[in-house]
Amino acid sequence: MDNPITLGMIKADIATARSALANIADGKLNDYGKGLRGIAAYHAQQALEKLIKYKIYDTEKYVDNRQIYTHDIDNLCALAISLGVTIPREIQLNASMYSEWEASGRYDLHFVARKDSINKAIRLAEEFLQTIE
Repeated sequence: MDNPITLGMIKADIATARSALANIADGKLNDYGKGLRGIAAYHAQQALEKLIKYKIYDTEKYVDNRQIYTHDIDNLCALAISLGVTIPREIQLNASMYSEWEASGRYDLHFVARKDSINKAIRLAEEFLQTIE
């Protein structure tokens, strides 16, 4: 099966997450700052999700779409590992938190991801990406 996830898509999510964090000029968490943090968290989550899916598609000839069409990084990690894909331990340990960012980061006005947690997710995505390239 051709891999529908491209490295360019993953790099775009990483760049968008970094850019959103960089645009929080004064660090204040007004509505604008919260919005940017939510966007950064969402795109960091998307980068991690797509990296795992990329590895699954790259490893498995036949992928069951019912299993892979999810934003749940815990489930994606379990599926990947069952197929022999190595997922970095730190991603596995924080998978539940990253999964929450998929919707909460965009829609929940009371949700604010910690900047250090977002930066860590971006770093993990970049490191995981380097193992693929």
